[in-house]
Amino acid sequence: MLGCGAVYQAEWLLFPEESSLTGRVVLESGRGFDDVDAVLAGPGEDAEEAGNFWTLELSSRGEFRTEGLMPGSYRLEIIKPRYDPYVYRFSLEEDEAIYIEVELKRYTIPDRIWDVRVTGDFSDWDPGRAVPLEDDDGDGFWETSLPFPAGRYLYAYIINGLEERFIDIDSYLYEPDGSGYYHSVLELDEAGLISFHLNTGDDWYHRAVFDEPAEERQPGWVIWEPEEPRRGQEISILYDARGGPLQGAEQIWLHWGVNGWTVPSRQPEETIEREEGAAVQTPMDLLSEEIWWTVVPTGEQVEGIDFAFTDGRRWDDNLSQNWLIPVLSFGQPDTSSGIEQ
Repeated sequence: MLGCGAVYQAEWLLFPEESSLTGRVVLESGRGFDDVDAVLAGPGEDAEEAGNFWTLELSSRGEFRTEGLMPGSYRLEIIKPRYDPYVYRFSLEEDEAIYIEVELKRYTIPDRIWDVRVTGDFSDWDPGRAVPLEDDDGDGFWETSLPFPAGRYLYAYIINGLEERFIDIDSYLYEPDGSGYYHSVLELDEAGLISFHLNTGDDWYHRAVFDEPAEERQPGWVIWEPEEPRRGQEISILYDARGGPLQGAEQIWLHWGVNGWTVPSRQPEETIEREEGAAVQTPMDLLSEEIWWTVVPTGEQVEGIDFAFTDGRRWDDNLSQNWLIPVLSFGQPDTSSGIEQ
């Protein structure tokens, strides 16, 4: 049960000062990242024993970043209850940076099911002692009931005799199973008869991820480097046009200004002035499928970069809000965010 992801290496990622991994986890619209576990292990196969193991913190939009990595082989593991786990193995060279986008897929079970059993720590996880669930009328709703004393129990389903254990998606509690995913958790304050059920007709298993339109258009990511630029530095801006109004464009321009939309004194080559002194447009380079990139300079008087994107006919202006990169002077506190959507 593996999710899918895509790796991008942008121009500014190819010439880093140190090895790093940057990325983003993508979920259905409205899903949160508070219960997503993201870990990085490496280099080497015995990374955990050697202490080369990091828990990655995700932003409210699923972005993560870790720097100062040693060259070698790594394993990235991202898991969330009710979604298939994602595992990605990669090699990192010295002073290399990688960006990876992970799209977690809904938790899956076999299409055709003929046997369902419940197992857990209450039966020492012994498949031979697993209790069968019944689907007498063939409607895809498998169930059984078992008596339990008060206590805390871990459990999972065995489907079609497969070695893999399947969680109960209706469980409210989960615990890592030690092999890259979870067990479902049952907590009882008093003894009782507990009903276990697996509804194979649940929409969760049969509805594709991202097939429902979001309440608002969700464009691809926008990212810049350095994350917290200071005056005098150049800023690399990357734009993912997938899913937005500029998808499929043959050429995209960065439409930008400084300090509340005024023309910048420093401009890249091929930049042209627009809007009667309020903004300029700089052509962007296509790095890979739908991923565009350019670099803009700052000056000693620049306090912020205002920008949007256009193909000369259509616009992506961040839902009429545009984007803003605060530019700090030396000595100011680092309060800006480096990744926006």
